[in-house]
Amino acid sequence: MFQKTILSNGIRLITYKMPEAMSVSVGLWVNAGSRCETPENNGVSHFIEHMLFKGTKNRSAKKIAQIFDSIGGQINAFTSKECTCFYTKTLSSYLSLSLDVLSDMFFNSVFDEGEMELEKNVVIEEINMYEDTPEELVNDISSESIYKKSLGYTILGPKENVSNFTRQDIIDYMRDNYTLNRLVISVAGNFDEKELNKCINKYFACKEKTFSEVKYEKNRFCSGETIRQKDIEQAHLCVAYPGLRSEDKLVYPSLALSLAFGGGMSSRLFQEIREKRGYTYSVYSYTSSYMKEGTIDIYAGFNPLNCDKVLELVEKEVDKLVSRGLTKKEMNDAKKQLEGNFLLGLENSTSIMSYGGKSEVLWNYIESIEEVLDQIRGIDEDQINEVIERTFGSGKRNITILGNLT
Repeated sequence: MFQKTILSNGIRLITYKMPEAMSVSVGLWVNAGSRCETPENNGVSHFIEHMLFKGTKNRSAKKIAQIFDSIGGQINAFTSKECTCFYTKTLSSYLSLSLDVLSDMFFNSVFDEGEMELEKNVVIEEINMYEDTPEELVNDISSESIYKKSLGYTILGPKENVSNFTRQDIIDYMRDNYTLNRLVISVAGNFDEKELNKCINKYFACKEKTFSEVKYEKNRFCSGETIRQKDIEQAHLCVAYPGLRSEDKLVYPSLALSLAFGGGMSSRLFQEIREKRGYTYSVYSYTSSYMKEGTIDIYAGFNPLNCDKVLELVEKEVDKLVSRGLTKKEMNDAKKQLEGNFLLGLENSTSIMSYGGKSEVLWNYIESIEEVLDQIRGIDEDQINEVIERTFGSGKRNITILGNLT
């Protein structure tokens, strides 16, 4: 069971005890990501994620890496559109060390200008690598076409922004967004509560309260068609429809619908486009849910000569879904698949830490495992049909194609 404590300075502490585990996972979750940025500083959230590993007043970048390598532990981070997370996983006996290093990185990073210049090159190479991954790139192009701003910004940002970031840019952004009311510490695993409280008081509770308001402007879904030329072997397609925001009461029926439609080898899209016709190796659907909006997306990669055929088949399957819905067997199988995916994803301390931390930092509420299971098991035909009407039946659609289509 998750426990929540709010420190006097506004930091929220989320804990989940796993007495049978040998590990403990700790995450610092910040309610700041690429949708908080502007066109001028797009990419700064991700760049800050990198820079927090590049040295503090107390430790060099090499020392931070050596600490966790030497104990067989892990330290890492990621940036998303709505939050950023810095996390560790170690044996339970190293809980204090994890909290010490994470707090040092969060509060005492020096942002050395020499290290910044080196890290700019690293991030630009990351952007280059990403642009060579068309399955991911087409999704970014699709988001940009759908949302135009805010959620349409890439997480990595454009190269020119990264090249021009200054130390003051980092300091200003962290001052405005890395405030303690937007920080969640999530701890899951086998830990001693007295030791945890002692460390929290030592490394976090002593910091002065800071506050900033999170304002998310709703992005309008824009229909359209975008074709981006790229000299690659396959064409990559993303067809997006308006989806549900992350707190919508039908978010679990939406996930179940996506699983039945394109979430596995038995799904409609996989069977119709790959198994029956052999047009593609990879085809699937997925949902993307954010605080104010969302999409349900269909992806396929294929020979450019088959572009019209694949798009026609996708449209045919969508039309069939809108007119006929799911069969009872499809719905029940999807419910079982969703339940299994959820439970299997919570088998280790990092997964539990992530579930609690992300839920709290975004929604200020954590659904218990029992609450989630009740919602999944309660999915019915009326809910599925309502999701179909609100998404595929909305009359809105955005098509993005990436590849050598000449």
